[in-house]
Amino acid sequence: EVLSLKDQLLAQAEKLSLVTTKLTASVSEKNDLSDRNEHLVEEAVEKQNALIEQTKTIETLEKEKATLLIKIEAVESMCNTHAKEIDRLLLEIERLKREEMSTEKKLQELISDKVRLETVEKAKNETGRQLNTLKDEYQRLLKEKDVLQKLVQESSKRMDGAESISAEAKNELEITRRNA
Repeated sequence: EVLSLKDQLLAQAEKLSLVTTKLTASVSEKNDLSDRNEHLVEEAVEKQNALIEQTKTIETLEKEKATLLIKIEAVESMCNTHAKEIDRLLLEIERLKREEMSTEKKLQELISDKVRLETVEKAKNETGRQLNTLKDEYQRLLKEKDVLQKLVQESSKRMDGAESISAEAKNELEITRRNA
């Protein structure tokens, strides 16, 4: 009976040893799982921090985008203003050209009148009163010619100024478009 108890105790000791081995393996597996979980938690925290940084970056980019859109609208508005100014200047240039052509026509008329006056002077078949009248007319025409020449010079200066302003406006518009 002692032997039987001894065998039973040995069998129980073996079972206990097996259970201890299994428990040791379970504890070891639990520790491995715990280590893996800890590693996964660290990775999740790192990913979460990266996402937070990306979200902040996206928010910053969105703000910059909004600012750029406002700047683009301002530049477009400036471009439209410059385009209107260029159109106005082009109309002014056209008006000045028409004015210059009219002045040139008047100048040609004056030159023609002067030629006729010189012809009349060469003839000298007219009376003194007619000659004095023609001389007065000649003086008046010369004054008118000077006035018209001054108008031509002013018109030319205006055209040069308008073309210069137009060129500057076009350059400014081109720079603004490039910058936009």
